[in-house]
Amino acid sequence: MFIAITVFLMVASVSARPQSQPSKKNNPVTQSSEPKDDVPTLTRKALPSVVLVVTFDKSGKEIRQGSGFVVSGDGKVVTNYHVIEGVSSALIKFANGGFYGLDGVLAVDEKRDIAVLKASGRDFPFLPLGDSENVQVGEAVIAIGSPLALEATVSNGIVSAIRNLDESKSKAIQTTAAISPGSSGGALLNSRGQVIGITAFQMTNGQNLNFAIPANYIKPLLLAGTVMPFNPKEEATVAEGTSQIEKSDTLPAMPKQWTQVESGAPVTIRVEGDYLYEEGSFPGDGKYIQKSSYVCDTKRQGDRWIGKCSQRLLLNWASAISEHWCPLTLDEIVTLVSPERIEGESQDFDPPPSRREQDCPVPGKTRSHFVLIPRY
Repeated sequence: MFIAITVFLMVASVSARPQSQPSKKNNPVTQSSEPKDDVPTLTRKALPSVVLVVTFDKSGKEIRQGSGFVVSGDGKVVTNYHVIEGVSSALIKFANGGFYGLDGVLAVDEKRDIAVLKASGRDFPFLPLGDSENVQVGEAVIAIGSPLALEATVSNGIVSAIRNLDESKSKAIQTTAAISPGSSGGALLNSRGQVIGITAFQMTNGQNLNFAIPANYIKPLLLAGTVMPFNPKEEATVAEGTSQIEKSDTLPAMPKQWTQVESGAPVTIRVEGDYLYEEGSFPGDGKYIQKSSYVCDTKRQGDRWIGKCSQRLLLNWASAISEHWCPLTLDEIVTLVSPERIEGESQDFDPPPSRREQDCPVPGKTRSHFVLIPRY
């Protein structure tokens, strides 16, 4: 489904450089028994362990970028699952310019959007994990990541709240520490330099509503010892004789209310036989688009649901007499449907060729990946 809002991945080119070992000097970070650090000191200690994650398809073309951080000297790297989902290979880049290839995936928790990767190398600087059960509302935190491909970006704030996301009681840490596109998989640290969360998403229909996945969900995944290859979409493996999309006559009851992971926007889903319908709305970009609404109609074709999304965009430009709405039809492909998760790709739109603010955008040549989870 198309979204014209914040997505925490950033596609950008990365020039090849010789690999170099990241500095280990005086790393990692203060332990819980030590005094709290101020923000500059904390940042200086943490930055060597935070990385940019760059992913590629099987032809070597870059797909997307996200953030990550190292949690062990032997190269275990934590990021969001949606950063590496469906890719053929990936590498990490440290703040000092050093590049390291990734051998593969150690473990994933798709529901909580966590992936643990294995980097090629040893003696890496790393960050200690704190106990996210002890996080207090109001305590100071900092977020480090690569928003909009701006590597090693630091923001500070406080813990605003601890939220329950769904009926399984999975939690999220709400924070005022700013995160932006490209921040997915970054580190949220307390004042002792311990990772208490993985920066994951924000809600754009409000002010400064940022969320991180608690660090305690990472710890069981670190026990995995077998490195698995990346699992690109075109080569994705599922149980023998099954499909990623369950047959319509056996599809369990589907929730109606869902949340768009990248933006936090609400979505309504309805499944009738081979048809899947989506409806939602979201705020604009604050510049060109004021707000938008859409309805998607897709039909199952083999192991995918393919169709169109009818969208209405309210431009910020308006005459003194009426608002200026633009109709737009975009393609959508849904690749995974289950009661716990829906995934797919939607067509982006491009600015009008005329570049005049009162003209409507046109269907673009690129697609964006989306993930929906139930809203309980």
